[in-house]
Amino acid sequence: MANSAKEHDFVAFSDFENYLPSYDAPASFVATPIYEGDTKLGVLILQMPIEVINSIMTNDGQWVQAGLGETGETYLVGPDHKMRSVSRFFIEDPEGYFELLRKLGYSEQLIQGMQLKKTSIGLQTVNTTATVNAFKGQTGFGQINDYRGVRVLSAFEPIRVQGLDWAILCEIDAAEAFQPIKDLQFKIISYILEFLIMSFFK
Repeated sequence: MANSAKEHDFVAFSDFENYLPSYDAPASFVATPIYEGDTKLGVLILQMPIEVINSIMTNDGQWVQAGLGETGETYLVGPDHKMRSVSRFFIEDPEGYFELLRKLGYSEQLIQGMQLKKTSIGLQTVNTTATVNAFKGQTGFGQINDYRGVRVLSAFEPIRVQGLDWAILCEIDAAEAFQPIKDLQFKIISYILEFLIMSFFK
């Protein structure tokens, strides 16, 4: 694609696939033609480092500081409904993550693949309402069950650039998101009960 491009500023991206020279780990590439005047000298191809993408999507592992609390995360998903950036829960508690996948019916072979490659990219399926709608070209927000089977608040949007058709999602467990409301309700009820008791014993 980049080799046949006529535009000097053309940039093409390839989606993540297992790449044998990287020990069969997921790899993605970006390519652009190199010109001197109107003469094409060749094509520059660079492998996109997964670490940089993960660093951006995880805020360098500082989810709480980014306002995502204890369960919030942002991540990328490809059209095959596989992750294109790593899961927060995989990073923070891999053993707990694998145990959850076993309960969800994932094969031991897949889990071993994640353990061996030390990533959920290209392996973890995210076939949720949010991803389905994102790949229909929709942007939205709502309550869904995420890839862990947990109820979350999910914001989603498609990402479409040359050679890529991804979705970006930002999610947080509904239980955590609604906890401040529950805390407020508890305080209000406590104040009312305290007021009634004090009034009764006057």
